[in-house]
Amino acid sequence: GTYLGIPVKVNPLFFVLLLGAALFGLLPQSLILFAVVLWHETAHILVARLYHLDVTEVELLPFGGVARFEALLQTNPALEWKTAVIGPLSNVVLIGLLYAVQQYYALPPEHYEFAVLASGGLCLFNLLPALPLDGGRVLRSILVRRRGFREATDLAARIGQVIGVLMCCWGAYTLYLGYMGGGAFIVLGVFVFTAAASER
Repeated sequence: GTYLGIPVKVNPLFFVLLLGAALFGLLPQSLILFAVVLWHETAHILVARLYHLDVTEVELLPFGGVARFEALLQTNPALEWKTAVIGPLSNVVLIGLLYAVQQYYALPPEHYEFAVLASGGLCLFNLLPALPLDGGRVLRSILVRRRGFREATDLAARIGQVIGVLMCCWGAYTLYLGYMGGGAFIVLGVFVFTAAASER
């Protein structure tokens, strides 16, 4: 379908996540996560349109989303920095809005707390200096001034792959210690590694 006139793709694994969440009674949390991701990507889209950039498509993934822009954005460090950093900033704004709403309209505590955690988690995750995450795009916009586009992209992607491996190792270690949440780190690590490899 389309969103704000932009083609939208939904990764099939996203539906697997929704099905699994429903089976474990976590469907409301998954829908909240979907809304937080959509908020994040909308911020990217609005800033891109402010600078008259074309957004070619938006893809929703199980643990986030990716707004893809015209190729010229990646060779303009100032614009790439601005469009990238607005995503995490939008999550900080969302947390503030949720807090303000909670003061005047009592949201269900479990949904409010999950929305705040999801928005904060998405903000921190996207700040990782790994392509194609927002932090990786900011890093490339800094590196490209001295190293050129190809070398800056390669270095930022390699850093992303290293971060992906470290996340998988941490997840495996925490699973070994008996913490089931380590599985999520492994999945996220694989996503970061493969996405960075694709950027290279």
